[in-house]
Amino acid sequence: MRYAVTSENINYTLLENSKGANVLIVEDDPVAMEFLEAQISPSGHTMFSAVNGQEALTFLEKHSNVIDLILMDREMPVMDGLTTVKEIK
Repeated sequence: MRYAVTSENINYTLLENSKGANVLIVEDDPVAMEFLEAQISPSGHTMFSAVNGQEALTFLEKHSNVIDLILMDREMPVMDGLTTVKEIK
């Protein structure tokens, strides 16, 4: 993984300059997820999603070598974003 940022602080310039990146979105709010997908999809990125930190960790156990960027919500059920980032590190 090259970057880990929270969804509140997305650097859209980074996304625009990373054409064809594999992005994991970790977000439990369907409206926020839809918004993020609408922002990222036109740039030609491949998107993966998880609804909580535990689901993201399970995904990353199998696919961490293909993820370039993680957009993580801080407050989620099961496992919050800050705990998840600590586990990823």
